[in-house]
Amino acid sequence: MRRMMELRSQFRADSKHHARHVARRANDNPIVYDLVIMLKGQFAVVRLMFCATAALVSALAQNNDMPPDQPFQAVHLINLPSAEAEKALLAALTDINTAIAKAGCAKCGYHLWKVYGAQAGGYNYLWMSMWPGRDVYIKVHESADYQAAINRHQGIEDVMKNQTYNRYVEVSK
Repeated sequence: MRRMMELRSQFRADSKHHARHVARRANDNPIVYDLVIMLKGQFAVVRLMFCATAALVSALAQNNDMPPDQPFQAVHLINLPSAEAEKALLAALTDINTAIAKAGCAKCGYHLWKVYGAQAGGYNYLWMSMWPGRDVYIKVHESADYQAAINRHQGIEDVMKNQTYNRYVEVSK
């Protein structure tokens, strides 16, 4: 047991170097082999939890705020470099809109607008949606259909890298 604890602390000290060393020695020592298998399993669980958390954070808070608990518009100011990129994004949004409707908010779908005439400012497209409030927004973004649609269109992430994203609530008297 003492030897196992020594190997465990040695492994943690410098994981890259010692991971190779421990892996080589795994065939010689069943305790080391068990330790390597245990740590690989723990890392897989941590990676899975990290991916799930990242997806949820991305869906719920693109601007690091909780969605408003009142009607709001979500606005992405983006740049698309070509007509092909526009066509691809529009196809992706059409697919995602189907998932949004399945999740219960057909009126919440995404709309894509482009600059008409001379462009002022740094963005040539506006991608927007209207939401009745936080609960519907979260329900839709957590739905399996929405997540599957997003996963089918990984190119959206490239468009979103340089976006300006805001949520707007109506100003009332």
